[in-house]
Amino acid sequence: MCLPHAVQDGIKGTLPLYRGTLDAARSIVRQEGYQALYAGLAPAVLGAGVAWGVYFFTYNRAKERYRAWQGSSGKLPAHLHLASAAEAGTLVCFVTNPLWVAKTRLQLQQRQVLAASSAATAAAAAAPYRGLVDCLVKIGRQEGIRGLYKGLVPSLFLVSHGAIQFAVIRSRLQQRVDPSRSVRYVGVAHALRLTLRREGLAGLYRGLAPNVLRVMPQSAITFVVYESIMKWLQPPPRQGSSRPS
Repeated sequence: MCLPHAVQDGIKGTLPLYRGTLDAARSIVRQEGYQALYAGLAPAVLGAGVAWGVYFFTYNRAKERYRAWQGSSGKLPAHLHLASAAEAGTLVCFVTNPLWVAKTRLQLQQRQVLAASSAATAAAAAAPYRGLVDCLVKIGRQEGIRGLYKGLVPSLFLVSHGAIQFAVIRSRLQQRVDPSRSVRYVGVAHALRLTLRREGLAGLYRGLAPNVLRVMPQSAITFVVYESIMKWLQPPPRQGSSRPS
């Protein structure tokens, strides 16, 4: 639900305008039903599973490599933990970016159809995607590899989890080209300049509230499940010995 709000840039087109998170939720449910709140669920679930799997595997392998490089099996210093996390996050971006592009397109396409103001506008709109596989195939066929990797650069900035909120920028770059819009985002720098000029700093934080509400429980559940599975996979201590602290 954070995505429709995040791409609201005020530029005339087929996407409806929302006054905030609650207004977006009410409008989507009223116009499309509760199932519309779960648009793009398949790539989101697949992307999250692949992302966390690749992340934890790469992160742990990177830490092992740095320990070997140090010639020590002890704890790594903070900067090597950060380097390991950056390596893992970068690989995740390259592996999962096509799935996030598909998620963005699938979440926005129904709203574009519903918001078409005339028969001419509706006719000009591209045929909707029939699902995740159809979406990926059509993007690859029509836009090439560059289409599947739209928004990659701001995703790489997000690896550092800095104070600047680039997720808005990423969503705007990944949305499907709308012929009825007077403005198109052609790159990270262009999208950033245009957003700041038209909407100010607040434009970079559109969709922040629902995004926080989504990320907090998602991260908590992920780490609880991860730690539980890791404990379950550990072999039991031998009789007469104690597990090292």
